[in-house]
Amino acid sequence: MWNMNKEVIRVSCENAATWGGLNQNLPNTAAKLTDAQLSAIHDSTLQVSKETDVDARLIFGVILQENHGCLSIRRTNNGVSNPGLMQSHNSVDFIGNDAP
Repeated sequence: MWNMNKEVIRVSCENAATWGGLNQNLPNTAAKLTDAQLSAIHDSTLQVSKETDVDARLIFGVILQENHGCLSIRRTNNGVSNPGLMQSHNSVDFIGNDAP
């Protein structure tokens, strides 16, 4: 599953500014993810899967569904803040293109 979607994730932020007709106002939206950033998503998914006994394919599927792996995606807010790769409930933003 990872190998089939790796390049989709690499370019995930390029079109994120217009998803759903929303202006996401993302920094570096044209920037492709680096190999280090891709590895961080992959490795973190496997680590969380192991720590929580949640299948890595489910975690990865949620990431793909919510934002295609774009690290700089802004939160949605329909009364509750939902930021990040998995649009986590009532959490804080992380601008991933500033990551190594």
